[in-house]
Formats: sequence, C-alpha cells, structure tokens
Amino acid sequence: MSLSRAVSIINRNCRKRENRSNEIVEESFLRRSNRNEQNRAKRFGESEVSRLQEHGCGTLTGLCFFCLARFGEREVNSSGKYTKCCHDKKIILPEILNPPEILKDLLTSDSFE
Repeated sequence: MSLSRAVSIINRNCRKRENRSNEIVEESFLRRSNRNEQNRAKRFGESEVSRLQEHGCGTLTGLCFFCLARFGEREVNSSGKYTKCCHDKKIILPEILNPPEILKDLLTSDSFE
C-alpha cells in the first residue's frame, strides 16, 4: 500500500471517529442498528443453513414389526429393518391416554406424508 493511500485511510478513520464522538445517543443507536442489520444479512447469505438441501425420508410406508411405528422407505438400516423407534422391542413406552389433538392426528392419520 502506498503512503498516500495509508494517509487517506488514517484521515478518513479520524473523521469517522470524530463524527461518532459528536453523535447523540439516537444517532449512535441508528448507525449501529443499520450496521448490525447489514452484518446479519451477510451472515444469513453465507450461512451453512442456506446451503443445506432438504432431506426426505420418502413416503411413510414402512411399519415397525414390534411397535407399528411408521417410517420412511429410506430410513431402514443395512439389514432392511427400521430400529430407531423401539430398538426391536427393547424400549416400551406407556400408552398416552389423552394425547393433544395434533399428536392424535399424526398418530392415527392415513396420510403417507
């Protein structure tokens, strides 16, 4: 970097510092809010989440032999079994007597989605 470029950057930073020291609280808050919003937008655009692809387990056509849990066609293990629900009946959950309506719909629905 040339000396003249370095001097211009130093002068610009001095002016900004002086302007900030003369700001009232509302101006300072507004300036920082705008800067934070720009930073948030940059982070969101470059985040890992924005590069993720949706994962689908397929249609819910499989049933566990032991607990009758539904599972997607691509959720089976290498032996062709689904074991994430009851681990071959090693885990037994008590029956839910009065489930919330949304849970009841999920458990009793005939939908394959």
